[in-house]
Amino acid sequence: MTVSRGPVLRRYLFSLAILAVALPATAFGQDEESTEEEGVYRDCSPEALAALDEMDARLGASPVSSRVLSSGLTAEEADEIREQLIQVRQGQIDQYHEMLRDMPPGYERRADILFRLAEAYWEVAEADQLAARAEYNACVDDYIRCLRDEPCSDPIPDYSQALDSYREVLRDHPDYARIDEVIYRLGDGLIQADESADGVQFLTRLINNYPDSIYIPDAHFLMGEYYFNNDLMIIARQNYDGVLEYPQSDYYNFAIYKTAWVDMNEDQWPDAVRRFQQVVENIDALEATGVPVRFDLRDQAVNDMLVSWTEIPDGWMQARTYLTAYRDEDFMRRKLLAMSDLYNDKGKDDERVAMMEWFVTTYPNDPQYPTWAEYLTESLNNLGAWDPYEDRVRQLVRHMDPNGSWAIANQGNDRALTTARQYSETAFLSIILRNYEEAGRLSRQDLYQEVVQDYDEYFSRWPDSDNAYEQRFNYAEVLYYNVEDHPAAGEQYLEVVRMDTEGEFAHDAIIGALQAFDALMKTEVPDIDEETQLVAADELEALRDLPEEELGPWSQRYVEVVEYFAELFPDDERIPVASWRAAEIYRRANRIGDAARRFETIIQHHPNHRFAEEAAISAFICYQYVEEWERIEYWARFLLENNPNPEDTDLNPERLRSAIAYAINEQAQDLMEAGDEFAAAEMMIALYNEFPDSSFAPDALYNAAAIYERARRVDTAISTYELYLDAFPEDDGVADARFTLGLILDSQADFAGAATWFETVDDDAYAEYEDRATAVISAARLREALSEWDDAVRLYDRYMELEPESELNPRLVFLLAEIEQDRGNLDAAYDRYQQFRDDFSSYAGMSVAATVLQGRIREEQGQTDRAVDLFESAYDQFGEGELAIDEETRQPGGWITAPGWKINDEEERLNALPYAAEARFNVADEAFEECQAISLEYPPGRWRVLAENLESRGEKLEETQNMMFEVVEMGDAAWSVAATARIGELYGAFYTDMYNLPQPDIDECLDDGYSFDACDQLDQQYNTMFYEIMYPIEAKALESFNAAVRIAHDYGIYNEWTTHAVERLREADTSIRVQGEEGVQPNNSTDSYAGTVFITDLTEKLERMRIIEEQRAAEQAVGAGQGV
Repeated sequence: MTVSRGPVLRRYLFSLAILAVALPATAFGQDEESTEEEGVYRDCSPEALAALDEMDARLGASPVSSRVLSSGLTAEEADEIREQLIQVRQGQIDQYHEMLRDMPPGYERRADILFRLAEAYWEVAEADQLAARAEYNACVDDYIRCLRDEPCSDPIPDYSQALDSYREVLRDHPDYARIDEVIYRLGDGLIQADESADGVQFLTRLINNYPDSIYIPDAHFLMGEYYFNNDLMIIARQNYDGVLEYPQSDYYNFAIYKTAWVDMNEDQWPDAVRRFQQVVENIDALEATGVPVRFDLRDQAVNDMLVSWTEIPDGWMQARTYLTAYRDEDFMRRKLLAMSDLYNDKGKDDERVAMMEWFVTTYPNDPQYPTWAEYLTESLNNLGAWDPYEDRVRQLVRHMDPNGSWAIANQGNDRALTTARQYSETAFLSIILRNYEEAGRLSRQDLYQEVVQDYDEYFSRWPDSDNAYEQRFNYAEVLYYNVEDHPAAGEQYLEVVRMDTEGEFAHDAIIGALQAFDALMKTEVPDIDEETQLVAADELEALRDLPEEELGPWSQRYVEVVEYFAELFPDDERIPVASWRAAEIYRRANRIGDAARRFETIIQHHPNHRFAEEAAISAFICYQYVEEWERIEYWARFLLENNPNPEDTDLNPERLRSAIAYAINEQAQDLMEAGDEFAAAEMMIALYNEFPDSSFAPDALYNAAAIYERARRVDTAISTYELYLDAFPEDDGVADARFTLGLILDSQADFAGAATWFETVDDDAYAEYEDRATAVISAARLREALSEWDDAVRLYDRYMELEPESELNPRLVFLLAEIEQDRGNLDAAYDRYQQFRDDFSSYAGMSVAATVLQGRIREEQGQTDRAVDLFESAYDQFGEGELAIDEETRQPGGWITAPGWKINDEEERLNALPYAAEARFNVADEAFEECQAISLEYPPGRWRVLAENLESRGEKLEETQNMMFEVVEMGDAAWSVAATARIGELYGAFYTDMYNLPQPDIDECLDDGYSFDACDQLDQQYNTMFYEIMYPIEAKALESFNAAVRIAHDYGIYNEWTTHAVERLREADTSIRVQGEEGVQPNNSTDSYAGTVFITDLTEKLERMRIIEEQRAAEQAVGAGQGV
């Protein structure tokens, strides 16, 4: 359902909030309209947000629930369901598309498949809706709560794929049995997709053309929604009335509910209440009978009654009666409080006062008493009833006294007690402020004392109040000016500043604190004044061995206030005098670093003050004393530029420059130790720029480059390393810098540049550099990536020369072989594999692979015999197996000796297995070719020759088949498919060769003197014998191809052998399907794959051939004797 947006909804936002929680929307996708454009109201004031929290507590939900959907699912659960459903439905969708692709346009089931496809798309879209609506609800909730400022986009459905499928059904299959449902789906989907006008046309078509459809009430309801949302109330009512003609419809009570909304829009408030009550009554009745309720609108209906009752005089009394009878007293109270908010929003304070007076009178010790009190006094204030307001406030505050009956009755109820405290604080503060104003107006000291006492109590009870900041400043003012309690005043002023350093009263408060503690400090240091005395270096040196002294309590407080003042308001005109006094206090206590900072404050913020020159010199001398490098540099530069006293040896320009250089170096080291590397790098570069001949310059520049490299500031790192290499070519870090430049350029895909830098590291000058070999192999890999084969090969060989014991070398030899092979140097590749076999024979598994790869090369070169020798050698290196063959079934019976026994390491053996299987297959394939070369042709009538050929071919077939069995039993899936398919070809070729043998010539038989019947009988005998031999051969061929396909399916092997097997199967049976087609399971055949006894066990067949031949000879002889 789409939330209604009529003019009444715009006037009654509260009801909209309730509906947003309770009613699901059916739309998804992204609408261009934002929540701001739709009129979502928010108030970000603390009071409004607090009120929102309170309303949530009463209603049990936020205005738009972002955590739980109307379905009862959390957003996370909705997203999980979405993922699960899409995973299931996507497979169905793909299957339906495949079926439709192969289905003729006029096929009778096409409409049903299209309908199912549309339904699947629809379910996917609705699953998307759950997640989209959850995200939207969270957004609106955060927006209303002022947690975000960006507007929220209202989701709109994307039913386009489903609608396209429905349209195709409607267009191509108008007589489809469920065509009314198709039309309804089109109307519903278009409305939800914000194409309401088109959707209504489909729904109108449904109503007009299919009056008996079960979707008529649903269509009426959707049309009612459309007209309602477009403020066409009369037509909306007519459509809702159309739904009411179907009492059994799921939308029946919904239609009553929406008719009530029409009443509200037409200001028919009593009628609206009556209909809402009817909705509640109907759903209660359905629930009592156990009938499932699709739309439980009772909560919405009750909330909308509240809206309607606020428009009826004394409506809250009607509500009280109905709600109590409908549910219970607690329910009634909660809803009346919601109604109170509605009264407040509408400015109906007289009704609200009457309601709240009833609450506080009827429930004097209720936990919600503070809330009612607030509402009551709020409405009294709105009405301007000042005297009743004050009297009622005092009564209510007394009633909620912490020791009163209400507080005792609500012990343990923290929420209620907190609310009471908040209300009581506000009332108590109003009394304080009134007394404060009266004391000033009447100049009454006793009232000031009373204010002080009240403030003490106020801050002890509500120290964290939002009003505390302003009230604490007022309190400090009273203490300083009216009561003259300087210690207390100073502390209160400071507390004001700490509460908000940028607040309205911060500046005045810090001045007040300074004044208060200045007077107190002078009681400890009475001789302090504004006369300046320059700090001398020799004087400080004489103090070096003396300990620091503690300041007097008021002096300590004074310097703290001065520092705080200077930190917050450094440009204030009071700072120079106060800072000099603070510095003098520190200097007298031998706290030289603290004194320096106070001198520094003067020159930094008041350079034209009469204390400025003395302050600068004093600060420099003090910082030298305490070795604060940053400040030494700063003031050395300052003095060098301003040259206040060039005759002083301590201020000589050369000494000042030396001090700067040393200070920079020490600062950089400190920054490195503190982890602030960027700042350290900048300082190191500054050191190099200003002092390039310094002994610190090389390390400073290198370390700066390293810092930029770690931070991935690539260009800066490169330029800094290059600057380092140019400036200090003989430095110890040059090799590492070159290597690092290679790494950086490699990371930036500048492979040529990176390789060049790596290659420069391979120099005798860097013979001891630990990453020299790493640089060489890095360059080799980059040259390989750039297809610079000669350089790559040279560098790989160089690496193996530098690192002859490296674990990488075996794989590098393999890699070099691949490089040679890729660029067509087959003999060079062969030699590299041979190099591996010679140098790394202990790598047994890889040696097997190397031998097989050599075999591939020789095979590619046409050296078949040599290739077969290599394949046999590879299998021998692996450890040739011996397979048991069942004498009766000719099936594999397990390994007598399992292959791979020469390789002890299991992982190495498994890695070598595919190569060993390939080797065995290629040897077997040579036997396959030999088998195929045995011809079955025979001279006419020479059946014995045919028998001999069959026997010879069968024996070779069995030998080849057993070798292929070994490949299958080795367990490598890809070669198992190949071997099994090859077995199928053995049988297939045998069958084809027999099929192509010439048939007995009946004319020749007749010419030999036989009768036609005798010749026909002889022909049938021949055919029967051939059929008995050929049929099982053909069956075994198909069985073998089936076995190949099953293995491919089971292990996901889809190669040329899989394709070949499938093609051969389809040649024999066009109904054969492959995995992935509808209804096909991984194992499509129930027959087990096995060898055959029909090929090599030819004794019976050969005997029958001999008998036929002898019969023919005998008959021929008889015929000759009779003169036939």
